Amino acid sequence: MAALTAMTARQTRNDALASYATYTCTTGTTIYEGSLVMLTSATGLALPGADTASCVFVGIATETVVSAAAGQTINVKFGHEELLGAASTLVGVHGAAVVISDSDLVTTAALGTNDVKVGDLIQAVSTTAGWVRIRGAATL
Repeated sequence: MAALTAMTARQTRNDALASYATYTCTTGTTIYEGSLVMLTSATGLALPGADTASCVFVGIATETVVSAAAGQTINVKFGHEELLGAASTLVGVHGAAVVISDSDLVTTAALGTNDVKVGDLIQAVSTTAGWVRIRGAATL
């Protein structure tokens, strides 16, 4: 499990009706395109995904923001499907909730500590990758 250190192009599907939102970043934070993005409940500011308490997932970054200045924003996409890597096996968990492992990977809710929900596994394509229906904060 390793957080993103560069932009990651991801495969998407069923995104004709995808939605987009913009959130203010935590100052000094770098969020790479393709990153899972969450908000902290304490400040409401965007951070790269991590298995962290008191946070909510809001979408996949559509751009890269490096060392965010105060008030800088990040655009995210949700309401579609993305092919995501997994930190745990996805075999036999179709339809199950997946949660943030780090800014690049998901895991099953049973293996996450803080269960920051990303969406639902639609189709496993290998033991460690699958199509996930990406949910936004309002649809969790």
